[in-house]
Amino acid sequence: MLFHFFLIYFIVRFFLREKRRFKNKPEIKRYLSVAKIFSFIAIGSGIVMFMIPVSGWRPSFLSLVFLVAAVATLFRGQDIANKFVFNKREKGFLKLIGCSYFIMTVFVSLLCNYTNWNHWNDILSLIYMEQKQPSNLVLNVKPYYTDDKAWLHFCSGLHLIYMPVVYGNENNRINATVARYYNIKGVAKFGR
Repeated sequence: MLFHFFLIYFIVRFFLREKRRFKNKPEIKRYLSVAKIFSFIAIGSGIVMFMIPVSGWRPSFLSLVFLVAAVATLFRGQDIANKFVFNKREKGFLKLIGCSYFIMTVFVSLLCNYTNWNHWNDILSLIYMEQKQPSNLVLNVKPYYTDDKAWLHFCSGLHLIYMPVVYGNENNRINATVARYYNIKGVAKFGR
């Protein structure tokens, strides 16, 4: 949502303050129109998606794509008109921040999701052993490395895959679903 705010701020600022600088440049008129259309699609899709009951930040993704397309269209129009809202130094700084954040999110996402995948495979081996030799006990599994580490979720760009076992007892709806799926008595995470 923070990135949405920056993009929306830039678009609104451009159309309220900077548009008059580009008024006498007919060659970018269609870029301005396309940016407006993308902005309205972003707002409309954001409203529609937030009315649909979906967990997480998934509903904001489509509007983020259209906001990025709108800003990129405005930047392309500025290049054609040879008039810039940001000077080269500011633009370079923003590119550096964007590239650094992208590299960080890819690296942290790959590392943490690989760790979670290994942990999930360990849990699956416990489940398969329970299926072969039923003990009729609830499986208590250790927490994932990424659980309760909000900084890892932020550094991954909120791209960490949540594992299908949650804290609490085996009657939690998610844990009960996993237990039913694998036909075992129950599964739950212990400790925090």
